[in-house]
Amino acid sequence: MNLFKEKRAKALNSYYKSKGNNSIETSVTDKVVMALGTMKDVLVDVVQCGEIKASESLISDRTEICTVCDEFLRDKKKCKVCGWYMELKIPLKAAKCPIDKW
Repeated sequence: MNLFKEKRAKALNSYYKSKGNNSIETSVTDKVVMALGTMKDVLVDVVQCGEIKASESLISDRTEICTVCDEFLRDKKKCKVCGWYMELKIPLKAAKCPIDKW
């Protein structure tokens, strides 16, 4: 397992544990680790296929999923789990939902 995947897995484990303790947000450190993992995935995508932006249909599907998710802060248009502003993350082809909804 590479370092980013290992760190992302640790961040997700931390998130799920925090849910059991009635905490709704992950730590800043975990959010940074998840953001770095996403940025790495985007760079790999650019190098491998020369594309960074997701298709319009994929963007639409992701937006639909996020807007009804319990972890989505509607007033800020931000994910509680990963900390990303979704209007920035959703269009990234290589981006992934931290709780595997897309």
